[in-house]
Amino acid sequence: MDAGTAPATILVVDDDLGLSRLIQRALERGGFKVVTASSGQAAAAWLVAHPTDLMLLDLKLHRADLIGGEVQVRSRAGKGVVVVCKLRRRQ
Repeated sequence: MDAGTAPATILVVDDDLGLSRLIQRALERGGFKVVTASSGQAAAAWLVAHPTDLMLLDLKLHRADLIGGEVQVRSRAGKGVVVVCKLRRRQ
């Protein structure tokens, strides 16, 4: 990033809060502005009101409100890149 440029905004969407925090900390150390959402509904609402440069999205959201694919479809109306991930914590 250039000194005068605002950091890219990344939206991390995952219902595993521990994994979201891990990704958030790593990206923030890289100089990015990171916003997290723990449900598809929260992500869709945030996307309506805020521009995002990148979205890391867990397709396997466990909440019943919106599944990952629905968030992906809704986000296509706005600008930005969508990266769809199947995030899984090692056991």
